[in-house]
Amino acid sequence: MFKEFHSLKLEHLRCLKEVGIVAAFGYRTCIVMNDELETLCRFIDANKDEKYYCGEFFENKMSNFCSPNKYFLVLGGETGVIKILDIQEGVLATFLTGHTGAVCDIKILGNHIVSSGEDSSIRIWSLRSLKCIGVCGGIFGHKDHILSIDILFDRSMIVSSGTDCVIKQWKIDDFKKRYLNYEPFTSFNNIHCCPISKIKYYGNMIVSLCNNTISMVFNNREKIDSSLNFNKNDPIFIGSIDLFNNCKTFDILGHILLGMGSNGDVYIFDLRSIAEESMPLLMSTNVNAAEDFIFMNDLLYISSGNAIHRIKLDLSYFNDKYTV
Repeated sequence: MFKEFHSLKLEHLRCLKEVGIVAAFGYRTCIVMNDELETLCRFIDANKDEKYYCGEFFENKMSNFCSPNKYFLVLGGETGVIKILDIQEGVLATFLTGHTGAVCDIKILGNHIVSSGEDSSIRIWSLRSLKCIGVCGGIFGHKDHILSIDILFDRSMIVSSGTDCVIKQWKIDDFKKRYLNYEPFTSFNNIHCCPISKIKYYGNMIVSLCNNTISMVFNNREKIDSSLNFNKNDPIFIGSIDLFNNCKTFDILGHILLGMGSNGDVYIFDLRSIAEESMPLLMSTNVNAAEDFIFMNDLLYISSGNAIHRIKLDLSYFNDKYTV
């Protein structure tokens, strides 16, 4: 099944699994759909130069938020303005300004938004005050665009990567001490030699994507043995996955890594075996010019610019394969 969007360029996808909602966004436009790809609302940006690169859903649990509705979508893109959409009304609820270049990635951290951008900074925004309360950057920060960020499961760290080919980690607690956090906790510069387009935590591991290689390192040597003498900026390399073609993006679902090639091929790999294996299972979807994907309720949604494809994908075999 697929749904076409004539004359639209919707490259990116996000989902709200709790209620079965899919958002597709790109040049000036965001469309929110149900899991059957039926349109629920459509938002067209007033700025003709806007192009959305990233977004995340969040559930409003604050009584003093700018709107009483429950579900919102945060979008960032070319203009550097972070926009919060009320998806129940299909309107712009509010916006945040501070980045001096395009916004490349967005994550939700409780009642906060974490964003990264082309201005080499990571910003933390309060959803209560709608103000920036902290910035990661400066002399020891990234030297170029920050393409991807993620948040550790215990909410203690932010990991970042970008076009300077460096992976950095930042302690979230440092924002309680000062507004500007100019010194990362760790900085790994010997994992990749090309821009790192995507980064995610897998437990205490860091999984990163560079062209057609996905690598995994342990994120903190201090958690192994505090009696050892070592440099904390020397990562412990766990393994890598060699892909057949250039990989656009990936996601981690439990222990399973799903990657998407630009030709629509899906790479499936169990991360528990990364130290022994490096070749993923390859599945062809026949989707040309794939841009992004999401996985929700055993369904794979793939964007190809002017269409969204929905494909059945059962991952239970891979989850059961390693169950003891």
